[in-house]
Amino acid sequence: MQKQGTLTFYESFAFITLITMSKIFYTSVTSAMNLTKTSTWFMTLISCFSSVIMFYICCKLMERFPGENLFGVFEGILGKFFGKIFGMFVCAYAVYYSSSNLIEFVNMLKVYSLPNTPPTLIITTMLIAALIIVYLGLEVIGKISSLLLIPVILGLLSIFLFAAPKYNFDAIKPYLGVGLKKTFEVGFLRSSAYTEVTILLVLINSIGGVKQIKKIGISSLILTGILFSISFLCYTFIFGYAAGGENISGLFELSTTIYFNRFFQRVDSILLFTWIIPSIVTTSAGIYLCLIDYSNVFKIKDYKPLIFPFLFIIFVVTSLPKNSSEVIEINMKIIRQYSFLPLYIFPIILLIISILFNKKGKNYNAKKA
Repeated sequence: MQKQGTLTFYESFAFITLITMSKIFYTSVTSAMNLTKTSTWFMTLISCFSSVIMFYICCKLMERFPGENLFGVFEGILGKFFGKIFGMFVCAYAVYYSSSNLIEFVNMLKVYSLPNTPPTLIITTMLIAALIIVYLGLEVIGKISSLLLIPVILGLLSIFLFAAPKYNFDAIKPYLGVGLKKTFEVGFLRSSAYTEVTILLVLINSIGGVKQIKKIGISSLILTGILFSISFLCYTFIFGYAAGGENISGLFELSTTIYFNRFFQRVDSILLFTWIIPSIVTTSAGIYLCLIDYSNVFKIKDYKPLIFPFLFIIFVVTSLPKNSSEVIEINMKIIRQYSFLPLYIFPIILLIISILFNKKGKNYNAKKA
């Protein structure tokens, strides 16, 4: 099996944070506001809290199988046949995830920055960048993430700061929005917006074990939850929930409102940098997960010959949606409202099965001792 390389604590933290927060720049802000109106800012905190709990439970599953990644746990509990089937399901989902995020990014870029550029050219450019990163391996992904996390966050916060003079703090009223019951329901479903953290369960042996991924995952979830909440608040202060639910990309619309004088405008160029970098890392992460998953299922030692076939598959899948509305209404709903079912709930079910039938890894007793 392909050696994945190793990541430090900060590299892993930066990697997970970047790919999780990347959706802030897409349609996530406006789609969430359409669901929960003025309570969106604390709805996402409910999503974050739900994700922290479910990820913690998933880590309990990994503790029963020391030295195994998520695919090894699947086979240990379900047997090799069903374990491989679920592994292929995860691989297919990773292809779908990468393609959907890529086409959403392309649609946003065409609307706001490159209206006359052919989508195929943008997709090809993104895939070439992802190809280079994935070919160089996990350690390069980690180093790129660690280098760019702080500039991306500073760029994002600068947008919120520059827009502050135009904030209308009364726009957040009524504070309970659509009501606590609906907010909690949507908040639980929207825990899917944080499921990127489950990649740590696959990369566990490259990061340092269960204790390490638990610290990385929870700290990354907390940071991204805070960033999501701040972005929802600032967006609501500018547009309110009525107009805010009509925009395509909430954060980009927010950046276009910034104007100091004729010598200081078009601050959205800052956001463009903070937008493209997480998108490239997210696409690379999805492709890397496809390759590692496929290699684990079929015991392939070197994933590099598989890069071009998977890039071609992703390129084809990006052409399937007929228009941007289909991407937003179907693809993003699946990824950001229901992906918690296979990525959180299924591992929790496996934990219950492993406890009931006393299934443990070969090294479990040695680890306990």
